[in-house]
Amino acid sequence: MLGLISATFVTRMLVGGVVLLAAGLKTHDLLATPRADSASSLRTNAAEFALIAAECLLAAWLLSGRQWPAARGLAIVWMIALCGVSLYKAATGAASCGCFGRFQVNPWITVTLDVAALGALSLSPIAADAMLGSWRHGALYTWQIILLCALGLVLRSPFRRPSPAPAGSTELDPAKWVNQRPWVMGEYIDKWAEISHGKWVVLLYSPDCRACTSTRDSYEQLALKWRTDKSPIRVALIDTLDEPDDYAPNSPAWYGTMRAPADWYIPTPTLVILIDGRVIDADSGYEQCQWNDREFPGG
Repeated sequence: MLGLISATFVTRMLVGGVVLLAAGLKTHDLLATPRADSASSLRTNAAEFALIAAECLLAAWLLSGRQWPAARGLAIVWMIALCGVSLYKAATGAASCGCFGRFQVNPWITVTLDVAALGALSLSPIAADAMLGSWRHGALYTWQIILLCALGLVLRSPFRRPSPAPAGSTELDPAKWVNQRPWVMGEYIDKWAEISHGKWVVLLYSPDCRACTSTRDSYEQLALKWRTDKSPIRVALIDTLDEPDDYAPNSPAWYGTMRAPADWYIPTPTLVILIDGRVIDADSGYEQCQWNDREFPGG
């Protein structure tokens, strides 16, 4: 009997701890990353805070041990949903699952973690006086060990820090692009034929950088304002990872991708101002890329 109760307790502590850890790391990432005040960014942040709140409530319920059968059932449904998301990201080649804030966790590790949690929850007895066969008892401990090992891999994953140049790569200096005509990076952008003519504000961003996506949302709003005002200035949002997300088809901004050499590192976000293919200004960093009340050079 003590073994059953102890095994169930271990499952509750492990799964509840993992869920609480994920919520804490996502909270840290949200609070540590600058955010734009655009409507889409606020909606995204609200959705993430709602997810964090749900994870915290589930973790607290599991750790408390109250109404274990109901908590166990909800945790199983939750883990099935997370496993589906992780499988999708793994199948599509995503670099990280995004479940643990700035920890860059391979989605296949997350799949293993979710499956192990599912196994431990499914094999844990619902009632304290339930009797398990020796094989099921052994299987339960096996899943708990796999869950612990997967958690160790999560914590050993690299921590994403802002603007680090990967080892062996050449970090480009956007300031050196000023006055280039044509812009040396233009040949690597799929939309260069369009943005090499006229007045353009070009934002280079990485989709796995929260500061970048927040800045991108701000430029979506800026593009809408300029289109409404019938301004000749247009906005181009260029994904430097060549992995574009699903964008709204009626976006006021132009979306494109960049296929720069693999050993080049482009700091993101980076803002480039173009007039007929000539770089008027360029700078990188969250604060430097905020448009605020600045005016387009030359009006």
